[in-house]
Amino acid sequence: MRAGAFYESRGAIEAGLEPEADRARAGVQGVRNSDALRAAAAAVQPRATAVTQRFAQSPALFAAFQALRVGPLWADLPRARRTIVDKQLLGFRLAGVNLEVRPY
Repeated sequence: MRAGAFYESRGAIEAGLEPEADRARAGVQGVRNSDALRAAAAAVQPRATAVTQRFAQSPALFAAFQALRVGPLWADLPRARRTIVDKQLLGFRLAGVNLEVRPY
């Protein structure tokens, strides 16, 4: 695996944690909500969305996760990690990374 793919894979794993990050943000806003906090959240939302989409639609990351899923190390992974990989693969598919682009 090339170095760039490693960092992209790491990012995809972190992107897989996005729902937990959303819950954390919601928790902070629920406890200490303010105009400044809402403004800060709104300011970073477009960038957060762009980064999440970039990872979710990365063919290289999809291929890396698929290789992990069918590779020899799969059986040695704890069940929780296998679940994370399976959910990430589902996320890639739902984001359309494996769709074939056809001309009209």
